[in-house]
Amino acid sequence: MSSEVLELFTNVKPIAMATCSSENVPNVAYIASQVVLSDTEIVVVDNYLKKTRKNIEETGKASLLVYDEQTRKSYQLLCSAVIKESGELFDKYTKIHRERGRPGKAIVLLHVKAIYNQTPGDDAGTRIT
Repeated sequence: MSSEVLELFTNVKPIAMATCSSENVPNVAYIASQVVLSDTEIVVVDNYLKKTRKNIEETGKASLLVYDEQTRKSYQLLCSAVIKESGELFDKYTKIHRERGRPGKAIVLLHVKAIYNQTPGDDAGTRIT
């Protein structure tokens, strides 16, 4: 993940998180609880992800989309995803949300598989990695 992509996924909130059920019913939710752990891993805290969580449990896949209104830069991440209800990452990130009065039910650990440029223009839809 380039520094530009990393910066946008770290600083722009909310971003869109798309999933699809095993019956191919799409779902998109805005999230603002994302934390970029590395070039290939992102954590999202599950505070209110009812359909999103169900879809991830069924398919193990999610997509994130960021759009910066100021620069008009946009990127999509295609990810594998797993729900975690215990462990070090779960404890760390759900604690922060619970201290802020949110439920912090679980975390979604996303592993980036592909990155696409979604910035308006001729290169929109081009795979970067």
